[in-house]
Amino acid sequence: MPRCPRCYERDIHKSKSRSFGERLLWLLILRRPARCYSCMHRFTISIFRRVKARQYGYGQKRKSAVA
Repeated sequence: MPRCPRCYERDIHKSKSRSFGERLLWLLILRRPARCYSCMHRFTISIFRRVKARQYGYGQKRKSAVA
């Protein structure tokens, strides 16, 4: 499990790419964005490393748009 480079916590989750260009760049260099949920620092990790799924809100999964 990877650690945050800023605070060394292990609460790392996937982060969403900000644009198509960023997504393409990370794909070419085999990296993907991740975020530490302790200090909210955003950084990249290897695409081969496992991290937790993204969370929405305060620890709750995103609800479906269809109610």
